[in-house]
Amino acid sequence: MNAADLMAEAVADGLAFSVSATGALQVKEGREALQHWLPAIRQEKEAILAMLRADQRFADQGQWRAYFDATVAASRTKAGMSGERAARNAYACCIAEWLDRTFEGSAEGLCALLGDCRHPHSRLVPYGLEETGYVWLHPECRPLWAARRKLEAVSALAAAGVTDPAKFAEDFGKKGSV
Repeated sequence: MNAADLMAEAVADGLAFSVSATGALQVKEGREALQHWLPAIRQEKEAILAMLRADQRFADQGQWRAYFDATVAASRTKAGMSGERAARNAYACCIAEWLDRTFEGSAEGLCALLGDCRHPHSRLVPYGLEETGYVWLHPECRPLWAARRKLEAVSALAAAGVTDPAKFAEDFGKKGSV
């Protein structure tokens, strides 16, 4: 049974899956049925987590716009920023928050960008925090991996209606605008 079929049947049996803040698999309901499903869940754990993380990324699209708007308001009132600067700040906060919420660690010994690739002159380095996990990368791979992750964030936020305010300057025709 694959992970999608397993999750469908387990949910029908009363289980509810989620991903914890630390990235662990959690069962929120249906603990009675858990013992029956536990062996299969253990076998498909990584695939289940991947599916849940993919669902999490886009399930709360409306919340991203609310988070952006709230951050703009806070930046204006608490930090005294101008509207344009507050919007740029809020967009940067949305990018950082999306990256945190969708953290993708990698197994120790596997480069998150290249996979099982041995560099003769470069060793793998862990990036991240102990409580959320690490992503293992060759130092040379980190800039490209980070750029790819930022592009994923920009795309996900755009789908949620949050776009880069720097691309839409409020001062059309003024010096420095595009």
